[in-house]
Amino acid sequence: PRKQLALNTFYDKHKILDYITKLPYRGGTANIGAALRFLRQKMFTSKQGGRARNGVQQIAVVVTSGQSMDDFTKPATILRRAGIEVFAVGFQNATETELNKIASYPLRKHVTNVESFLELPNLELRLEKQLCHQVVEHAFIEPMMARAIEDGCVDTEEADIYFLIDGSGSIEPEDFQDMKSFMNEMIKMFQTDANRVRFGVVQYSDSPHTEFTIGEHNTEKQLQIEIRKISQLGGGTGTGQALKSMKSLFAKAASERASKVPQSLVVITDGESQDKVAEPAAELRDEGITIYAIGVKQAVEKELREIAGSDDKTFFVNNFDSLKLIKN
Repeated sequence: PRKQLALNTFYDKHKILDYITKLPYRGGTANIGAALRFLRQKMFTSKQGGRARNGVQQIAVVVTSGQSMDDFTKPATILRRAGIEVFAVGFQNATETELNKIASYPLRKHVTNVESFLELPNLELRLEKQLCHQVVEHAFIEPMMARAIEDGCVDTEEADIYFLIDGSGSIEPEDFQDMKSFMNEMIKMFQTDANRVRFGVVQYSDSPHTEFTIGEHNTEKQLQIEIRKISQLGGGTGTGQALKSMKSLFAKAASERASKVPQSLVVITDGESQDKVAEPAAELRDEGITIYAIGVKQAVEKELREIAGSDDKTFFVNNFDSLKLIKN
């Protein structure tokens, strides 16, 4: 990769367009991974005109014909983790699978694929609208929605919530860290207290392991400290057995309350379970426990629906770094 134009090279639109028009075609092979690393390390910096520190939205539009000669999955993940919203535009040999690994969540807003260069002019207006909409949404709509949702969470008087997280060996350490960050972000949205909203965490692989039960830690600070301490188990994916173990934990939590409160289970998994999930999940729902199923990467959407019991409580993202975008 080579820098052609920095964010602060020109401030006049006509100069930018004139420069782009004169860009020569370089040819050669595509190394998307190297290009994404270069973009993050060399281009989105304050020296090159980046204004992330000022709260300005960071957007990258990756246009590719696919068939990268290097691995780009990890560089794309790191780019998104850095807070850069990525749009992926593919043509010719680019596949949906490749573009999905590059783009931000939700994919329907960030991925576009066309058959050839000839269709790119028709794409211009559509992409322009998408980009403008995202900028407006980021600046005005998202903060308003986030405030409304957060106010609703803060107003939740009482609830008991368990996280059931997949700690199997197929999950990368950085991805496991994203899961822990997601839990901490969710906890921040509620008023945690022994008499208000309480949280517990169970991790599972071949078998479930209770990290801490509901009622064991009741302040936001205590919960976040305990979540940071969680180490990944490794091993297989026994989601069914883990779901079975939750029944007694919720019963214990209920016995500690003076009256009945809403109970919820948030399941996060990255793959197909090695045992059956439908029956143990149904038993939990029959007890009045609301289940939210979040699938990442290789998770099976049919299985997620069996866990949650309905589509509106089922979520799927291609990458763990996208978890933070679905917490609302």
